[in-house]
Amino acid sequence: MANTSNIRRLVHEIMDNLKSLELYCDAEKESADVKIFNAQIESAVLESVRIHPELLEQTYDVQHLHDRLKALTVSIQIKRNNIERADELATAALLKCREIQRAIEPPLQADDEL
Repeated sequence: MANTSNIRRLVHEIMDNLKSLELYCDAEKESADVKIFNAQIESAVLESVRIHPELLEQTYDVQHLHDRLKALTVSIQIKRNNIERADELATAALLKCREIQRAIEPPLQADDEL
């Protein structure tokens, strides 16, 4: 007989993980982020087209491009952080589900592969 209170706790923890995961995978927010990301790429492209190597005299002449690229880099870091957090939450939920499975019956050898 499986420990139902432990299984109940694990199911609640899985639900909590999935609810948190929804925050990192919100379609509206992701759509807005992608639009901003695409605009940042376009802006960086425009800035790079405006650079004329023969007219460069000081670092200020490429500062606008630098700032656009920095903003693009920050956007990528935000996306990476969101993906990593989503992966952590999904993996934690999967491990808890496997724990429930093990509480119900002994695992087969291939069941524990991720």
